[in-house]
Amino acid sequence: MHGGFVLALARANGMHYTCELVGWDMFFWNIKALRVALVDGTSSERARFGYLLGFVLLTGAVPLLLEDSIPQNAWDAIATGVNIAVMVLGTIWAYHLNGGDRGHHFIERYVSLSWVYTLRFAVMFMLPVVVAYVVAGLLDLVTDATGPFDVAMGLMMEMAFYVGLGRHMRLTAAAEAEAAAHGGAAAHTAGV
Repeated sequence: MHGGFVLALARANGMHYTCELVGWDMFFWNIKALRVALVDGTSSERARFGYLLGFVLLTGAVPLLLEDSIPQNAWDAIATGVNIAVMVLGTIWAYHLNGGDRGHHFIERYVSLSWVYTLRFAVMFMLPVVVAYVVAGLLDLVTDATGPFDVAMGLMMEMAFYVGLGRHMRLTAAAEAEAAAHGGAAAHTAGV
């Protein structure tokens, strides 16, 4: 079942259990086997993507379990759901733009490019977002509680973020492919 979502539980070495996502070569409990796979290079790009996707999903979902983050109204719950969906779909999209199963260094690129792009994105969008909220406030579209305008702004900002991040993922993967085709010297000419 290549690429399936079936969990397989197998007993190995007496009391040690391995739980794998069949077709993804992911470990869910046996950290020793994971360490070995990471050291000897048998952990696939797809499996490492799965770990990052799980991390992104948990990062988005864990705040729901905290007492202070209980939605105050329906729009808070909608905003949270939209946020998690965009984070997961944006990460999947970035993975495909990096080459998917045939890509390289996805996690390194995702984390590094996200860090720098987040800083740039915050600077680029700060003024437009402030202006949008001032105008929306003048039009009585904004209240003290989360509302439809807040959800729409959050959705637009997150989508814009992942479009930009995806662009940089694609450019980086293309530069790597061009450099490989030209003996490693083409990265500076491929829009990187």
